Amino acid sequence: EIELQAGSPLGLLDFADRMLEEIPFRIGAQSKAERGYALAARNAGGESGPVRARDIGLKGREDAHRAFAAIISETSGQVHANESGFLTGDDPEYLHQMRVGLRRLRLALALPRDEAWVEASRPLRDRLRRLSRQLGEARNWDVFVHEILRPMLAHCGPQQLAGLRVRAWRQRAAALAAARQAVRSSETTRLWLDLARLMVSRGVAPDDVAGAGVLAAQSLDRHYRQLQARLGDPDGTDRLHQLRISA
Repeated sequence: EIELQAGSPLGLLDFADRMLEEIPFRIGAQSKAERGYALAARNAGGESGPVRARDIGLKGREDAHRAFAAIISETSGQVHANESGFLTGDDPEYLHQMRVGLRRLRLALALPRDEAWVEASRPLRDRLRRLSRQLGEARNWDVFVHEILRPMLAHCGPQQLAGLRVRAWRQRAAALAAARQAVRSSETTRLWLDLARLMVSRGVAPDDVAGAGVLAAQSLDRHYRQLQARLGDPDGTDRLHQLRISA
């Protein structure tokens, strides 16, 4: 545990960055009390389970800087909250919720339209996209073996698809191992340190936005116009699928 008692948070992040060069570690999001409660729950035979997206509880008149910081904290928190379950458990929902959190975080970082912020956050958003793709390979195999292969086995019988089942589970195991290695890597730890550094050093929202309601209205209006521009002729399932992704 590293604690900042005085001075700039950048000093703490610099120290963590130097320590990471010698000691591989991951960012822990739980307090000591939360870790204690989690241990007690496991000892009692229960687990908290995967953490889904929660209502952040923003107010329309809330300062946009604080609102944006709350959004970043909640979206990154969803990723961290599912990390331990993903690394040590078998429930595929942990991986799914990590990817949901990463997607929300990437979208949140793109909310401010200030040119300096867009430029400063672009490398971080690219790294988050790469991490999401690494997890996405394992998620694709999770979906295949749990949601596609199981009904096929039930319909066709296990003997007819025995070879496919073995190959699919082998591919899933390899993709899962690679995804876990990516999450444990020092590169991913440094990504979270750099996110904190960006939030501390660059500010968190354009100065000319009066409040969270204004920021939300501008963002929704912009995205709605973009969706209208992409709409075109929505005939056909492929076109509707692409439209759904855009939405």
